[in-house]
Amino acid sequence: MNKKTMKNVALPFLLILMGFGVISLSIALFWEISENVLNQQINVFNNFVIDFFQYTFSPQFDDVMIFITELGSVWFIAVVGLFIALVLWFKKRDKWGILFLTLSVGGGGLIIMALKRYYQIERPSINEQIDAIGYSFPSGHAMGSLILYGFIVYLIIRSKLSKAKKISYSAVLISLIILIAISRVYLNAHFPSDVIAGQAGGLAWLLACIISLEVVKIKRRNDFQPLKLIGNLIERYNQLK
Repeated sequence: MNKKTMKNVALPFLLILMGFGVISLSIALFWEISENVLNQQINVFNNFVIDFFQYTFSPQFDDVMIFITELGSVWFIAVVGLFIALVLWFKKRDKWGILFLTLSVGGGGLIIMALKRYYQIERPSINEQIDAIGYSFPSGHAMGSLILYGFIVYLIIRSKLSKAKKISYSAVLISLIILIAISRVYLNAHFPSDVIAGQAGGLAWLLACIISLEVVKIKRRNDFQPLKLIGNLIERYNQLK
């Protein structure tokens, strides 16, 4: 691997390593919450947050929160995901982008179902109007919305939009992710621990998919071989000693 290729892949490689660090922290957070949920040690935190929402918000927020929570529903995520896939195909012919978008959203959905079946935690309340049915932990809305809208943020950052537009659009989507999570607790569809765990799990899966996509793109551009790059970096380090 020549010096130019190493220069082109060194920074992305370091960012990928940082991504693995965030994944590890996210998984650790999810595991810690799940253990406390099973032992019912997190009830004090859940009750405190739920009481806070009950005393802070008013009935006027109900319609707003119902609208926001729908933006994280299964049907809406599926529609938006399909729309983004069509944009990637017709504007960029980005086959890899479509593949990993499908993998992140579809795989995330399967992970949510598997985790819910494994933990089998009951919801604080059942409400079909806001898609609050089935098991509670982790929150599918929180996890699914973070995966989809987080992937869109990634696409925006990787696009040729101006810096100002990238920041503005990303801020809107990140705010939406947070609001959807809040709406699930406000509407009494989930415990706060469900939402936090859902976002932690969603972040881990999202980053795993994005890192995989980045590795594929780097390899296609530079004939990137990760193990060979590690060997070259170690060799250069030893030369500098």
